Amino acid sequence: MHFTYASATDQTQLFQGDLIIRTPRVDEILSTVHPHYKKEDYKAFIILTQTCDLVRRDGEECAARYISIAAVRPLELVLKRAFAALCKNKWEIDFRVTNLRTRERLRNFLARLLNNNEDEYFFLRRDASSGLEEDCCAFLQLSIAVKAELHYATLLEAKRLQLNDSFQHKLGYLVGKMYSRVGTPDWVPTHFPQESEFDDFINQLIDSDNFAAIWIDDGIYKSVVQRVKKNGVNPVTKELLAQWAREIAETRTKRRNDVLGAILAAMTEGGVPEDAGKKMISRINNNPVFSSIFKG
Repeated sequence: MHFTYASATDQTQLFQGDLIIRTPRVDEILSTVHPHYKKEDYKAFIILTQTCDLVRRDGEECAARYISIAAVRPLELVLKRAFAALCKNKWEIDFRVTNLRTRERLRNFLARLLNNNEDEYFFLRRDASSGLEEDCCAFLQLSIAVKAELHYATLLEAKRLQLNDSFQHKLGYLVGKMYSRVGTPDWVPTHFPQESEFDDFINQLIDSDNFAAIWIDDGIYKSVVQRVKKNGVNPVTKELLAQWAREIAETRTKRRNDVLGAILAAMTEGGVPEDAGKKMISRINNNPVFSSIFKG
């Protein structure tokens, strides 16, 4: 089980951060309270009401008259929205083709999200045994209230996961917009001993076949943007964008090799020994100023 969750789930009462799965009885509540929340990608719900208001003592009702729950939706949806917000052109969003700078910004967003340092979301690692089939996020702003007197028992029956104490506090911090950061375990070193392992995990998420993005070198990206502009009203496809990026990269590589070949030939004609010439070409090829000429 992921470190976010409590090792044992208390099925006698509700806590802030409890995961409520979709059951027929939960769907009945949604039909009455907010039918929009029956959408297919609303995979589950998370309890937002503070634990102290949910405690039932001596068989009495809890202190809260209403229980707030927020929609839990797939992580992929959050990534798509974040990607769209980072892109400058509609075709980048439509075909998920953009530059490496955007990839890095998306990667940084995802790192914050996974460690629950993004105000609008709370990341929930998949746990198939508890009914959470894929990585998801609670959309904290997508919340509705249901009557505790009528629906407490139904929510309790549908409870499948419970956050551990520190993550309950972290959720409370995010929901209440407190001013101090609640300390919770991060993925490194709690789950991944090394930062590089966490980086690999993030890379897997944004480079997955499901997300299906094409990341282009920043210099090549600028030329692709120019191609799109020159294309005018003609239709653009993801395949065409990828083709343009390959063509631009191949043209620049050829130009670079032609220039290096010409320099080597000139040195050879000038009497520079072959081995020394090749070493010099290698140094030129790795020179950042020289490289920048073929990126812009």
